[in-house]
Amino acid sequence: MKAGIVFVMALAVAGCYSILGHPSVGTTHTIGKNGVPCFALADPGWRDWRVGFIQVIEEAQPPEVVWEVGIDAPYPVINKKDCVAWGQTFDNSEVRVPMPQGERLKTGQVYGISMMTSPVGDDRDGRGYSGYFCLTESPTGGWEVQDLGLKKDACPVAQ
Repeated sequence: MKAGIVFVMALAVAGCYSILGHPSVGTTHTIGKNGVPCFALADPGWRDWRVGFIQVIEEAQPPEVVWEVGIDAPYPVINKKDCVAWGQTFDNSEVRVPMPQGERLKTGQVYGISMMTSPVGDDRDGRGYSGYFCLTESPTGGWEVQDLGLKKDACPVAQ
C-alpha cells in the first residue's frame, strides 16, 4: 500500500516538471520581434508578470545551453502583451551562459525555452513555463520564428 502511494505521488510530482527539468505550470509562446526570437507566456488569462530566470537550449545531441540569464529581485515586470527578447538583459541580471559569439541561431534547429516567472502581485515565486521553437528560412530572405508549443518534433524543416 505504501509503495502504491509513493508511486502515485511520484507521478504527480513528475507531471509538474517541464521538458527542461524545471517546475512547469504553462507553455511559452515564441514570436519574432525586431529580428530576434521573443519569449512570452501562452496563458491567455495571465496578467503582467515578473521574470527571474531564462534558459534556451539547443536540442542537439547532446543538448546544449546556448543562453541563460538569472535575475535577482526585484524582478523586472513584463507587460502581459510583451515578451523578453533573445539576448535581453536587465540591470539586476547575471548572464550565466552568454549567447555564442559570432554565431546565430540555426534554421531548422529546434530550441527549448524555459522561464521561471510569477504574476505581478503574487508572493509565490518560481512558476515554470517552457516550450520549443525553431527558425525556418523566409521566402523573402532571413528567417521566421516557428512557435512549436510542447512539440519539439514539429519544426517544418527539422529532421
